[in-house]
Amino acid sequence: MAPDVREAICSCAHFSRSMHTAESPHSLRRPISLPLAFGRAFRSHRSVWHFTHRRDRAMSVIDILTQRNQAFADSSRFSAELKIIPSMKTMIVGCVDPRVDPAEIFQLEPGEAVVYRNVGGRVTPATLETLSMLRIVARSSGGNMGPGWNLLVLHHTDCGINCLRHEPELAQHFGVPLEGLDSLAITDPRTSVAVDIAALRASPLVSGDFLVSGLVYDVATGKVETVVPPAPLRTEATA
Repeated sequence: MAPDVREAICSCAHFSRSMHTAESPHSLRRPISLPLAFGRAFRSHRSVWHFTHRRDRAMSVIDILTQRNQAFADSSRFSAELKIIPSMKTMIVGCVDPRVDPAEIFQLEPGEAVVYRNVGGRVTPATLETLSMLRIVARSSGGNMGPGWNLLVLHHTDCGINCLRHEPELAQHFGVPLEGLDSLAITDPRTSVAVDIAALRASPLVSGDFLVSGLVYDVATGKVETVVPPAPLRTEATA
């Protein structure tokens, strides 16, 4: 028997006995229903158990993460000498899907790449603004996101936005009218990655010096396919 149930039964029995003692002159005339008392006691104990269980479960997640952080801080992977400019001069635009973590897929070491993740890993107006702001941050830090930098657009199979391909919320996310979603190839990652690179080429907010690539990750195999080979984002004539 579970401890909480046993405790509830004991509490109920104690409550029932106390109501039938000689000290209570009304105990024989107004007997207490054992099932009713048990039900009240059990519900009370169950509520306390569920509250405590939920609290402990939430805390256990934090405990796990902080323990992992301590292990990281104590390991050789951590370095206080890392620079704000990534050592591989690489930026990756990817999806927030937990199955598609660029750090795991590409086995990145700390400080090697900048990873920007959003819903679908798509190039949206917010993505373009972020890329522009990152370039400003790099300049203010003594660097420059230009020649020698790689920009990877990473899409993947079985993306969660596939079921939203006709929804107005997704159109708003992309900043297009509802009928414009079809041109974005929502359900075809091999086509959509090329669509997004075209959007990067057309935007004045993104440096034309990037060497841009389009990749698709297969969640069923764990492998990446290069769909758009590396090439300058814009040529000198169009930069």
